[in-house]
Amino acid sequence: MSGGVRPRSRRFGLRRQLLLLLFVLNLVAAIAYSTMLYSVDRREIIAGIDAKLATSVHAARELIPEGYHRRIHDAKSITPAEFDRVQAKLSRFADRSGLIYVYSYMRFGPSIYTVATSATAKE
Repeated sequence: MSGGVRPRSRRFGLRRQLLLLLFVLNLVAAIAYSTMLYSVDRREIIAGIDAKLATSVHAARELIPEGYHRRIHDAKSITPAEFDRVQAKLSRFADRSGLIYVYSYMRFGPSIYTVATSATAKE
């Protein structure tokens, strides 16, 4: 029977097709697992940073004197001596807590100003 019809040759045998299928499934599973791990790790890292920031906010509220912000109306509202005392407290807290800066902002009209801040050892 050589009527010109040749039997179809398979490009991939069953064994190779199964190996390819397993490889693709393994690759998809690895990508899905890596994505899930990244998402969980990212969420935990951000939660830790948020907790440290929240703790710092509460501590700064305790370190800055009562009524400090209410008295500020312009650049001369707080004496340099009082500003320096607040800065020293915030600087000690920042240094002991492993923070670079602790600061407080206030809005006056469209502008935002720093009204209390820590300083690094170099400053």
